[in-house]
Amino acid sequence: MRLHWETDYALRCVLCLASKESGMVRPTELVRDIAAPEYVARKMIIRLSAAGILQAKPGPKGGVCLAKSPEKISVYDVVSCIEGDLCINRSLGEEGTCTRNAISTCLVHRYLQKLQSDMEASMRKMTFDKLVKQNASGKSAQMKSLKTEQAEKIYAT
Repeated sequence: MRLHWETDYALRCVLCLASKESGMVRPTELVRDIAAPEYVARKMIIRLSAAGILQAKPGPKGGVCLAKSPEKISVYDVVSCIEGDLCINRSLGEEGTCTRNAISTCLVHRYLQKLQSDMEASMRKMTFDKLVKQNASGKSAQMKSLKTEQAEKIYAT
């Protein structure tokens, strides 16, 4: 299964907004921060707003912000908003299409069903407040690593 590139931008968009302390963010700032093409960002903002994930305010003093707190927005919310149906195999969709008519006995179907269920559970469990914390601790570790490397270079000379 491959997520669409728009989903990647949507996840980065929500993470960016979740990590900002201020309310509204100008769309141009958001486009710059997530390195997305402007037309993609516009489309994303519309879809995420329609899903109740973002709130967009037009006008010169407008912008974009999260419609709810980061701990109430899961990765699953964003992914399903952009991707729609998250079936990894056609036999797992609403239609349940199986070329062999063996959904109830197929071991591959059962395995894929568990895989999809585990993936969805993982995405539902991961909220954007957790991602912000992971991002902050990752940046902190990077800074420590850089400082250590710089100190080693200084003392090595």
